[in-house]
Amino acid sequence: MNLVTQEKTKELTDQQKTFLNALFGEANGNPKQAGEIAGYSPSSYPKVVKALKEEILERAEYSLALNSAKAVKGLVDALDED
Repeated sequence: MNLVTQEKTKELTDQQKTFLNALFGEANGNPKQAGEIAGYSPSSYPKVVKALKEEILERAEYSLALNSAKAVKGLVDALDED
């Protein structure tokens, strides 16, 4: 028996892409501000976050991987300072 696994690909709207880019950019991680930048109503950002949970986690994981060495270096340097 041959099982073929299909990777789920979720097509994001332009508004969702704008939200994600703002969340990890000019909104500095603030989902309410990212929602406003993307044109969502101020009260709808929790629903947007829920809908984009997987994409947010994926970007957060990438950002952590990208910056982890720099963060560790900064912590070690801070501990070594007199």
